[in-house]
Amino acid sequence: MVGLMAPVTCLTVTSNDAFLAVACEDETLRVFSTVSTQELHELSGHDSRVNALCSTIDDCKLFAATTKKIVCYDVHNGQILEQLECSQRLPVSSLK
Repeated sequence: MVGLMAPVTCLTVTSNDAFLAVACEDETLRVFSTVSTQELHELSGHDSRVNALCSTIDDCKLFAATTKKIVCYDVHNGQILEQLECSQRLPVSSLK
């Protein structure tokens, strides 16, 4: 897999093993196909580095947690579906 230009902060694989999501210190999030190893989406614009990732059991949504928000993406097209602003002063450090 090419394209990772910064150290990895976290990663997750969907339950069907079809997609690998990799977050890096440069605040980017990349989604790869595990079959072709090709990068499918580069998701940028986070307010800080992504601290945690998880996918839904149906493998359709990907959640990314940063210091100030949790972003929900469509795994298949990379579009943002929802954003949840976090009012806590501490970063979100895990998702389940």
